[in-house]
Amino acid sequence: MLRDSNEEIGHITTEDEVAKLRKGLLDDAESLGNVSEACRRFGLSRSRFYIYRRRFEEHGIKGLENRPPVHRHHPFSKTPEEVKELLDLSGQHPLWGCDKLSAVLKEERGVMMSSPVVQKELMRCGLGRQMQRLRLFEKNVPGPDTKVTKEQKKAKEKVNPRLLEQKLKEPRPGEMLCQSTVLVGAVEGMGKVYVQVVVDTSCCYAFAWLHTCRTAGHAVRGVEEFVIPWYRECGIKISTTLTHRGTQYSGLKDRHPYMRCLADNDIGHDLIWDYFRTNHGFIESFKRTLFSELGPDFWLDASTTIERLQADLDPWMDRYNNQMPVDGYPNFGDPPATVLERLLEEDLKGPLES
Repeated sequence: MLRDSNEEIGHITTEDEVAKLRKGLLDDAESLGNVSEACRRFGLSRSRFYIYRRRFEEHGIKGLENRPPVHRHHPFSKTPEEVKELLDLSGQHPLWGCDKLSAVLKEERGVMMSSPVVQKELMRCGLGRQMQRLRLFEKNVPGPDTKVTKEQKKAKEKVNPRLLEQKLKEPRPGEMLCQSTVLVGAVEGMGKVYVQVVVDTSCCYAFAWLHTCRTAGHAVRGVEEFVIPWYRECGIKISTTLTHRGTQYSGLKDRHPYMRCLADNDIGHDLIWDYFRTNHGFIESFKRTLFSELGPDFWLDASTTIERLQADLDPWMDRYNNQMPVDGYPNFGDPPATVLERLLEEDLKGPLES
């Protein structure tokens, strides 16, 4: 009844009446000589009584009035100009953390902002995580011909691993297909589950099929059943496949199933140029999209089978290829099928114009 809130005072609204009522509590306790009894009569706790008594001793009757509410915003919050300086700096250097941003703001731009405040302002703008800043940076610097620093190039490659492969000089459809085996996880009753992925580097068009053994036979099965027939139907010749150096993809040409499959279909084979890289940038980017769109519940359901998983994966692959926008190089927001159709139209126009 006597706390610092006008709503809990009931019909008492003026500050004078509130202060007089609380002063009556103090007087009642003094006359009774029993604080507990006075608090019981007024419906108040002993701790609250001692708070009022201390405030009365320090400030008199004014100390018993309701205090003003706490500010919702700190009176020394940063100005819009200072926040703009922060966003501009973090936009140029998305890999920098809060400590580095705070130090550079102080030294180079004269803005005093501690690292916790930097984090708070970035979170308020939806840029609290490094990956959020990286994605914004990639949108602001989209073109492959845009001049960027070495640090900014590293930032773009971190958010979009496909940028590592820009040296491919805009391959045409079917010119370079990346293939790799990606571990999904261990499912009870099936063991480890893998997804075999093939991505066209010209447009990010992808194929995926599931299996439970990491062997060359599973790598060959999808290529023969899905990839080669689809490209033949579209009238596209597959020139080369690019894989890592695993035993599923490399061996003696006349004995290894995968090498023999490529030779029979007149398809070349290259290995990833960097010995220490296990996957191509296009594979890494597709893997991120696959696992972010389809969470652990999709893959690790104990009651499922490999056939049921594949049946659920196929509609998602169709949506990815035909509807889902792919940000950054080389699609820049277009779905893979749209980019593929555009490249095929360009290839048809070329001979006609010449």
